[in-house]
Amino acid sequence: MDKNNKNKRIALILAGALILAALILLAKCSHGAQMPVKDKQSVIVPEGGVVLTDEPKTSSAERGVEIPGIECLEINADTAQAQLDLYNPVSNRDAYYLSFELILLSSEKPETLYLSPLLAPGESVGGITLSHSLAPGEYDALIKVQPYQMDADRTMTNNAELKIKLTVRRGV
Repeated sequence: MDKNNKNKRIALILAGALILAALILLAKCSHGAQMPVKDKQSVIVPEGGVVLTDEPKTSSAERGVEIPGIECLEINADTAQAQLDLYNPVSNRDAYYLSFELILLSSEKPETLYLSPLLAPGESVGGITLSHSLAPGEYDALIKVQPYQMDADRTMTNNAELKIKLTVRRGV
């Protein structure tokens, strides 16, 4: 086999691997309304950093606030209604309320599409109403999660920003 054919063969194998990886990622984001990170594995945000964890440590105040992870969201282009499971993990009990804000980044100016009420630990919002429907396409978006201490003042703490892909299709 000459060197030119060998290079073509390597290029074809690499192109095939890239296409396969793109198809797998597309299938993950289009399989269902949202893709949680490792079956609702959560991001623990202690002071000074972000740590992924599956196991609770001690109390919520000692380990930081637990934030649910989301990678992508698929919604219907024909309505402002969307299925998005936003929840405050029970492990935040006696420590943190959470609020969620869905922000569209693909426009000239970031635009809030949804703002949740404060959720106590164990509470969730399953169906949300966006500020308006969107045209079909793929958008960059952000879910801003704002924790509040469960004190009399409901003091805000450091927030988390989860970058997601928002896919809008007809007939979802």
